[in-house]
Amino acid sequence: MKRLRQIVKIILVLFLINALLHKVNYAQEASVNNKIFQLCKKSISFSDTNKNKALTYAEKALSFAKTTNDTCLFAEPYYAKAVAYQKNSEPIKSADYYIRAYNYSEKCDNVKTAIKQANNLGVLYRSIKQNEKAKEFIEYRECL
Repeated sequence: MKRLRQIVKIILVLFLINALLHKVNYAQEASVNNKIFQLCKKSISFSDTNKNKALTYAEKALSFAKTTNDTCLFAEPYYAKAVAYQKNSEPIKSADYYIRAYNYSEKCDNVKTAIKQANNLGVLYRSIKQNEKAKEFIEYRECL
């Protein structure tokens, strides 16, 4: 009976350790996600005034996202890069990054972000007079 109590205590301690480790991992994951969000926010805030700074923040966000191996986190840094290029009159590079953000959003079933990216692509293509592509993305956005 004494041996059984010791085994039960050991099992309870192991469960407690496992729960604490899970809590630490969750906190670290939330911290990384928050860091990515903050870097993207800074990137977008510099898009109008300092393209290089905006791109640096977006690249840092992408680096953090890549450390997680969670490709669903890639959409926002690519979106931030697209905004920086669009606001600095580089529509081809902007479209490239909007498409990357769109693709990652779609792969992760993030409908809200996919709609946002489809809309951005539609507006971008319309601004550079590629009306057929613009129409395609705007219609697709409405289907989502």
